[in-house]
Amino acid sequence: MRIWGAVLVAALIALPTAAYADDTNYTPVDPSRSTLAGSTVDVECEGTDLRLVYDVRVTQPEGSVAVSGDVRLTVTSTGTVLDLGSLTDGAAAGEVVWPLDDTPGTLAAQLEVVGSDVPTLTVSVHVAECDPRTADVLALAVTGLDAPVAAIVGAALAAVVLGAVVLVVRARRRRATRR
Repeated sequence: MRIWGAVLVAALIALPTAAYADDTNYTPVDPSRSTLAGSTVDVECEGTDLRLVYDVRVTQPEGSVAVSGDVRLTVTSTGTVLDLGSLTDGAAAGEVVWPLDDTPGTLAAQLEVVGSDVPTLTVSVHVAECDPRTADVLALAVTGLDAPVAAIVGAALAAVVLGAVVLVVRARRRRATRR
């Protein structure tokens, strides 16, 4: 009976856990000052064209004056500045043509509301590689884990099975020596 308890404990330990992102990227429940945390920017393929899709939200402390201003994204590595329009009711969302070619991968950028006291937010912009052969294939959302998940899960399951085998073999040997 102890063997199955050990196997259960090993299986629970080996279960994949959630990948936790930095707390600064999430919208606070009760912010002490205005923040852009929770805003998103991503570059996606539309056919063979790249488009920056953005959803900018200003979260403010209760009772504060609404923030207004123009939203700007500055790509850190190139200095490219994209004007994303003005805030309406503390938000701006939409898409614009991505001006940089041949830049697949992840780029650091600064998201800001010009003329406001809202702190600038550093964001990672994932630039998709548009391939005409796969332009109609939908992509899955990224969860923040860059590691090969299947390999990690496979290794964890192999470790659990190996542990169970070792426990069974040891238990049989123990029973054989008692007789």
